[in-house]
Amino acid sequence: MKRARWKSVCLVLSMSAVASHAFGQDNKAAAEALFDEAKKLMAAKRYAEACPKFADSERLDPGVGTLLNLGLCYKQNGQTASAWSSYREAASQARSEGQADREDLARQEAAALEPQLTKLVIEVPKETAAINGLEIRRDGEMVPPGLWGVPAPVDPGMRTLDVAAPNKKPLHLETKTEGAGATAKVVIPTLEDAPPPPPPATVTTNDTVTPPADQGVKSDVHPGRTQRIVGFVVGGAGALTVATGTWFTLLSVAQNKAAQNTNNPTKKANFKSDADNSRTIGFVGIGVGAAVLIGGIVIIVTAPSGAKTALSVTPELAANGGGFHLSGTF
Repeated sequence: MKRARWKSVCLVLSMSAVASHAFGQDNKAAAEALFDEAKKLMAAKRYAEACPKFADSERLDPGVGTLLNLGLCYKQNGQTASAWSSYREAASQARSEGQADREDLARQEAAALEPQLTKLVIEVPKETAAINGLEIRRDGEMVPPGLWGVPAPVDPGMRTLDVAAPNKKPLHLETKTEGAGATAKVVIPTLEDAPPPPPPATVTTNDTVTPPADQGVKSDVHPGRTQRIVGFVVGGAGALTVATGTWFTLLSVAQNKAAQNTNNPTKKANFKSDADNSRTIGFVGIGVGAAVLIGGIVIIVTAPSGAKTALSVTPELAANGGGFHLSGTF
């Protein structure tokens, strides 16, 4: 029984390793779709909607071209600090990839934005800075102590500051930063002590509890219980693998349709390659999952009697996937 269980675990791990490559290809396809949608929104001057899509595309599939477009989008949307940061990151990445023309373009754009940057200085008095465990967050992001007192570029608009420390009342501040080249300053005030926690409640009673007479020890352990648990675990793993295989099979159909609907030879080849990979993973997943599922059922059925056991296996299919539903008592 142990040998069969280890084999099923190894098969599931192998399926996960194969699937990781396919998910990587899916990330690239999703990044390209986000990039195309962001370009359309940019053309329509809907910059506030386009910038997050460029950022998500960059996160899924980093590239110098995406960073340059993201910087331009932030610039058009008035987010000068975000644009400046994106251009600097694009210049660094272009330099590491030997793209001299793109590096020069990114550095020129960043340099042109520097005089327009709005900055924020967070001043922390010495007595406040000396508090052990002091934390300052700007717009939800931690501000390291090395940045306290330093003019840091920020996007124009409302900025929030949250200050917290052990045994101190939390502090929430808001400030508005605006104006090209302007610098705003916020001084963190002295933190107030937090009130002490209430004392724990105490309960006293004079009642004496008499334990009941010894009625014997009842055990809930039945022969074969452990084997049935293992059977349900193995069967569940099989059902999950079947569902994964079904999902990849449906994904391959969608990728084949995408290949048929595009006139770009490169995209067509990529979609066909992805479809072949997904179909292979799907077929292997369904086959392996079915074998593991049957193995789990066999383990449950062959468990020693001693408790009522009921097992129900119901196939489930849907438009976006499928699998098996297992239920039982033991």
